[in-house]
Amino acid sequence: MKKIRRVWQRYMLRPFLYTAFSRLVLGLFAALLCDYFFSGAAGRPLKNTLFLLTAAVFVLFALLAWLRLDGISLPKPLNLRLGPKKRRGRIPGDMIDFVEEEPSVPFEGLEDEEKDCCLLCADLICAAVFFLASFLFS
Repeated sequence: MKKIRRVWQRYMLRPFLYTAFSRLVLGLFAALLCDYFFSGAAGRPLKNTLFLLTAAVFVLFALLAWLRLDGISLPKPLNLRLGPKKRRGRIPGDMIDFVEEEPSVPFEGLEDEEKDCCLLCADLICAAVFFLASFLFS
């Protein structure tokens, strides 16, 4: 816990929220898609089981982020830090319109420890949401 408090900074809130929201939507989409295709074969709805399985996957991802944050060297396939992709687009207006704003740091601009901290918190939040949803849809 002290490691997370030491690493966490205020500018990491936006990448954390983007990561948590994208993972939550992706997990919900995957669970509901599997429920749509496999509930007919099982003869009963599988939402609670799939939400619990999705929560377990997010706990596994959080464990991997915790291990990376702790400094353990993981094999290359387990060392991936997947976050939201940076969007490129045209920004309307002049430069003077954005002088007063603080620059936001994208996920790719964070250091490795900061990325792991964002991923750990996002995965734990997603695991908690899916764990609660598994009891709501039972």
